[in-house]
Amino acid sequence: MLSDWKATWLWQRLESAGASAVRTFVESAMAPIQTTLGESLLQDFTLHDSQHSFRVTERMREVIPAAVVLTAEELGLLLLAAYLHDIGMHPPGNLWAALRSPDLAGLDEDEARRLKTWLGDFADEVALPLDDHLAAQFCRHRHTDWSAAWIDRHLATLPRPHASWLSDLKALCRSHHWGRSELDGLIATPTVNLRYLAVVLRVADVLDVDPKRVPAILYEHRRIAPGSRLYWQKDLDATLTVTRTGRAVPEVLFTGWPKRAAIHHALDQTAEQIGAELFLARMLADESWFGTGLNPADAGRYAWDLPATVHARIEPLDKAYVPIHGSFRPDTAKLLQLLSGLELYGNPLAAVRELIQNAFDAVRRCIAEDLLKQKARNPAFDAAAHRLEYGARYLVRLTLERAVDADSGATRWWLSCADDGIGMNRAVIENRLLVSGTGRRHAERDLDERCAAAGFAAEVTGQFGIGVLSYFMLADRVEIRTRPQSEPTGWRFTTDGIGAVGELRSDSAAEPGTILRLRLTQAVVGDDAAKWFAALEAYVRETLIRIPCTFALATDGEAPVIDWRPGWTRDGADYTGRVAENIGYGSDERHNAARRESIQWQDAADGVLADGLGYWRVLVPTFLTPFGPGLVVPFADETGSRLLTANSAEVAAWKGMAAEMSFYAAGISSIIICSVMEIDLVSPRAATPAIHRSSLRVAEPGEDAVTVARVRAGDRLGAVAARLAATPLGEASLSLVANLGRRTTPPCATALWIDDDGTLQPVTFPALVPLSRHRSGLPGFRILPLWTAGADVLAWGAGTVPSRIVATADNHLAVLFEHRPTTLAAGPVRCPFPPERPDLVGVAAPGDTTYLNQDHPLVQAVTDGAWTHAMRHVVSHQALRTNPDLAAAWLLTRLLGITPEEWTTLYRQDPAIAAAIFARGGGRRLEAYLWQFSAFYKRVLTADGVTDEHR
Repeated sequence: MLSDWKATWLWQRLESAGASAVRTFVESAMAPIQTTLGESLLQDFTLHDSQHSFRVTERMREVIPAAVVLTAEELGLLLLAAYLHDIGMHPPGNLWAALRSPDLAGLDEDEARRLKTWLGDFADEVALPLDDHLAAQFCRHRHTDWSAAWIDRHLATLPRPHASWLSDLKALCRSHHWGRSELDGLIATPTVNLRYLAVVLRVADVLDVDPKRVPAILYEHRRIAPGSRLYWQKDLDATLTVTRTGRAVPEVLFTGWPKRAAIHHALDQTAEQIGAELFLARMLADESWFGTGLNPADAGRYAWDLPATVHARIEPLDKAYVPIHGSFRPDTAKLLQLLSGLELYGNPLAAVRELIQNAFDAVRRCIAEDLLKQKARNPAFDAAAHRLEYGARYLVRLTLERAVDADSGATRWWLSCADDGIGMNRAVIENRLLVSGTGRRHAERDLDERCAAAGFAAEVTGQFGIGVLSYFMLADRVEIRTRPQSEPTGWRFTTDGIGAVGELRSDSAAEPGTILRLRLTQAVVGDDAAKWFAALEAYVRETLIRIPCTFALATDGEAPVIDWRPGWTRDGADYTGRVAENIGYGSDERHNAARRESIQWQDAADGVLADGLGYWRVLVPTFLTPFGPGLVVPFADETGSRLLTANSAEVAAWKGMAAEMSFYAAGISSIIICSVMEIDLVSPRAATPAIHRSSLRVAEPGEDAVTVARVRAGDRLGAVAARLAATPLGEASLSLVANLGRRTTPPCATALWIDDDGTLQPVTFPALVPLSRHRSGLPGFRILPLWTAGADVLAWGAGTVPSRIVATADNHLAVLFEHRPTTLAAGPVRCPFPPERPDLVGVAAPGDTTYLNQDHPLVQAVTDGAWTHAMRHVVSHQALRTNPDLAAAWLLTRLLGITPEEWTTLYRQDPAIAAAIFARGGGRRLEAYLWQFSAFYKRVLTADGVTDEHR
């Protein structure tokens, strides 16, 4: 049964107090109020209807001492506030529809901005349209402002009892969600003491614990989110009473008999909320806060006698469970130590990475704002093209310096990182810097959106917390001096450790930007600061791949040892040693030293990854040899001669800092050789960094962008090879580039080999490429010891189809070419074998091509598709029975493989299948040669099994 607002004790007192103007306003206002407080659109929350409002007024009678006499205006405001403070929880239908639309259509610009700001603080990633639960949570966040808007919309035309009546009413309604600093803005006057009324409303509201607020029929029919169900159920298992009779001090008793531990926890939270409001009210009363600004006589009218605590008695119903603290909870001190220590980062210098990353982020925000301003002035402005130019206006400087410690008077080493970036205000220091692991929030999201709308990326990481903790791997004190670019004064924050209480002071002398100083421990610096600084320099050079602004590293009073402009930090010389070591295989330091001297770096090519995901650059080395420059290197030793290539070196970064890349998709690997590829991913759509940021998982958009970048790098490599076409190694270089995709284009028209006098010569035909690197030959033939690492086609005999396989003078096998090969084999190479060896099925050399006897019946029974399937997949017995081609391929791959046990096992388990498979090979003895560890051995397959005969 609904309760009439006129039955409230507040209205009854108001009627007896006279004050017709107040009564007239209340009576006129209650009609639209009661209409609005009908069925709520917000299905997720317990009832905030007129019944809740009625119960709040009744709780006010228990909260206010009987001796307190309120003015008519105060009675009217309290009654209206009881009904209006939650009326914003009933948003208009058009507003609710706008919140739930895919594009927020119908939501005004100011409300849309507030929604995006709230989403940035409420959740890390939110997609539109909002679900009912998230939209309802936003309504709860905004409901006090919407209550004030409702008052302006529906009550503004009513005659007011006094001039500030509406503003007083709106402030009172808003105040039930305010903190202490906002409450201090309320003013007490002899006519209306808003301070006292605000506390009465807050306490009465929180004391409304009643089963009527959660009707079972509504709980059954509403779409209530799982996380909200406990807060519907808890009111069914609890009661709250305020006892005054026979007590000098009233008692607030909260009793609960929950059936489940989760409801028990929800009741504990409710008790804590009630206790917090009672404590605040008691504290304000003890401070004489209610009467601040009033005459003593007037102030004395506002007594408060409720206790500072609630007496809570919450016990399991029928002892259904044991009430323990049943949630997992970390040991905070230990967890913070783990997050800040070597267990996570591995290297204490990783703290320097975090230090610089945060400084770069501060600068990136300034750069983005500068580009936005220029874009607003000139819509044709290409922000992405001018990013580095604008970045050159900012500086991050890392300095090792000595200073006298203010506490001990001792001279200590400090590491200082200074930037002239965005700076931090109090809120950022308190709620972001000091809160471990905080992610991107509305400020970063707003900047991202504005930059995206202008056609470029902000590139701001927007993370604090874990990185700051890492500073204590190096330091026992952290000092921060900072000032936001847009504020006239700054802040100084000091802390002596993870568990220590930091001190924040205002600092009117702070310059815009941030200076963060770490007081290094003696264990970190040791006895040789110069040695530690050298290690720091090496770490910085290794870690910084691409930087957004000017960067300097120095010791105090000395010229910088690093002074970089924005952009890529390295040149070819930084990679010379790595390239030299990556050439070929089995090379000693003497050869590497000579190669380092021979490397010449070509002009780098770079570009931007699609959709602002990052940047790429490729550096190509050429090798100056006695035969001219090329992308290949002639090499000869006692094993023979070959043309070597440099393996690729791929360097990855996240927001300019070195990081290892791993890919979600299979088969994402570099095909670029003889080059150095640098990739800098800057967007969360491209990759997700690990918590320590030294590795990142590349997502599908990032994989696609990296693949395209590698194609562009291949184009650059081709351009370099084309310039070398006229040199002796030029055609080999062109062939190398042309066959990056492998088996898609013919090999080069000419191959070279190193003659006995050390000169490069073209291959003359007929020519043999030995499988065994044996130097003896046959009359009329030359065996060319021409081998390669990495580019098979240059060898002619690995991947190309030869004229035949022949036997050498000492009965070794060799691959014979009577003409230039023009095709590449898609699978195993089939060619004629020596006619005197009809049982020889093939030759297999690990790491080389498999050659098969094209005239053998087993080989003729095998298709390329069956061969590939048998090589890559497990073949079932059923498939062997029903697919003769696959069975033949399976037999052939096992014959040429290194697992003869499989054949023997098959014979034992299913001899009928084995016999059928063996019959595909003609039902006779099968032989194959395998090359392993510098020697041939013969594999023989018969019905009795597999045997290997070493020669």
